[in-house]
Amino acid sequence: MRRVPIYLLVLALLGDGLFAWGPAGHKWIHARALERLPPPLASILGSQREYLVEHAVDPDFWRDTDGEESPRHFIDLDKYGDFPFPQLTLDYEQMLRRFGLEKLKANGLVLWTIPQVMTRLEKAFRAADQHAILRELVALGHYVADLHQPFHAVANYDGQLSRQWGIHGRFEVEVANRILPTLQMRSAQLEEISDPLKASFDIALESFSRVNVILVADWKIVRDLKIDRDSLPRDPEKKFAVYPESYFRLFAARTGPVAAWRMQHAAWAVASFWTQAWNNSRK
Repeated sequence: MRRVPIYLLVLALLGDGLFAWGPAGHKWIHARALERLPPPLASILGSQREYLVEHAVDPDFWRDTDGEESPRHFIDLDKYGDFPFPQLTLDYEQMLRRFGLEKLKANGLVLWTIPQVMTRLEKAFRAADQHAILRELVALGHYVADLHQPFHAVANYDGQLSRQWGIHGRFEVEVANRILPTLQMRSAQLEEISDPLKASFDIALESFSRVNVILVADWKIVRDLKIDRDSLPRDPEKKFAVYPESYFRLFAARTGPVAAWRMQHAAWAVASFWTQAWNNSRK
């Protein structure tokens, strides 16, 4: 989850349209990640599979009781200048001195949140604290998955800066839900996460690089179908524009590969972060 327009909150209440990948997407990522764990760790977590899948979306609801939760789900890279973001350093203390806490929170903290959660998970593994292990597994998996969503790495997170309002939800709800029934995992290997902060930054860079593909696809479809965004019908609650099915068929066809690749990579990355935390706890 990140800052979200009200129509996404409405979608969340109605069904699978909840923020980064929706409940179905986050559950798919956790399920596939569990299938990629090394046998020793898989045997440890095997009895908790149902919990880890069903609770994959929990961090999106923690904001209801934790006012500090929202910034942990995103990073607006381009708030720190154009690529390669010259004002951004991975040194949190230096960033804090330079920008102040409120500015950092407004721009998103997920880069620094992931290493913090990974450290807590390592401590939980060492202490064999089952409650803490499950909570930190859920948190780490969710934040890593969120970072793979392109609109969680950019200031134009809902197309509001390019007059493409609502594209965040159209991509993560409609496109993701349309590809999930047939989405298969790609072949890959678990990665060694020797530097979780650098690994998180690399994920964010890749997510950022995919944003324009989605924005351009949306713009071209709207142009070709001669859709007037201002005159689109509204949902009964008057919260968001309702695009025609012809739009979504084309949008899913053109951006579905991006969603598929990011979700597949997210599953491998979640498995890698979980496994690294477990390996570190045994040292």
